[in-house]
Amino acid sequence: MITTTTVNPTIVIENLAQENESFHNDLKEIFEINTQVGWGRFNRGSMTRRAYSDPCPYLVAKVGEAVAGYIISEKNYEGQAYIPFIATNPDFQGQGIGKKLMLAAIENARKDGRTGVVFKYRGNKDHLKKFYTETIPTLAKCTFTTEDHGKFMNGDPKVGVNYEI
Repeated sequence: MITTTTVNPTIVIENLAQENESFHNDLKEIFEINTQVGWGRFNRGSMTRRAYSDPCPYLVAKVGEAVAGYIISEKNYEGQAYIPFIATNPDFQGQGIGKKLMLAAIENARKDGRTGVVFKYRGNKDHLKKFYTETIPTLAKCTFTTEDHGKFMNGDPKVGVNYEI
């Protein structure tokens, strides 16, 4: 279990890479974050396969040696970056981890020549709506569109977002 808490931490964004000595521990901490945010073992198999793919689509945010958050950004069939998962350890929430991860994923997508960044969020969470439709587009200097994508398995409304980069 991750128990590190820091005030005004130095956040380092890095690629999750098999050649790194910390790879297995980092992956274990990612799964622990999923448990802490209520996802449990959800999608552990597909997340493990992604971690071992080449190139690995994970970016991790670290504070010291601790994984404070992660994002997965994959190229989709339309030449965009698709983000199936982003999560921050609850002990580090409110410290800009998610913002740094999203901005890093958008910057990587731009460098890779992708045309956009697409993902879904829970439409009944006002803080997520503000984050994804106001904060990030302003900081990333991009336009966006949203559309209704039905519901998540738990019944929460699913909103699709497309950042045009």
